Amino acid sequence: MKKIISMLFIGSVLCFVANAQQTEKKADKSGATLGIGIDGILPIGDFGKINSFGIGGSLKGAFPVGNSGDITLTAGYINFSYKKPYTGSLGLIPIKVGYRIRTMSGFYGEPQAGYGKFTNGGGGGFLYAINAGYLDKSGFDVAARYEGISNNGSISYVGLRVGYNFHL
Repeated sequence: MKKIISMLFIGSVLCFVANAQQTEKKADKSGATLGIGIDGILPIGDFGKINSFGIGGSLKGAFPVGNSGDITLTAGYINFSYKKPYTGSLGLIPIKVGYRIRTMSGFYGEPQAGYGKFTNGGGGGFLYAINAGYLDKSGFDVAARYEGISNNGSISYVGLRVGYNFHL
């Protein structure tokens, strides 16, 4: 299963890069940005059986590469509340690097990889994600994502990030 996910991840990166290079040669180059966002998360699969909705915040740096791409660095904190009969919550600190492929219309795709560390003694593991979003010229950024963490098993969730980017 890990090999299939890895192959899909690598394939999506290559497809996004090839498409961006062919269709976005005239995209405007913007400078580096620092974004702040609010994340809403919905656990799925076995992870969703124990955890309910998660909410958190994130910081995202983006550094232009070529005409239509950005290298991104993202870090944040997400708090998941346990479902009944459990009590308490579980925290997650995701740290990711990615490559955002922008279109002239503002839409983008962004595969990411990194490390997810659970607070409360929950361990951590390899983190992978794929984002699809919209970034307008004023700095408003909204993205949906699928994200998973793999370490002797796998957990996954879908999320929505709403943010604003400041030009540096």
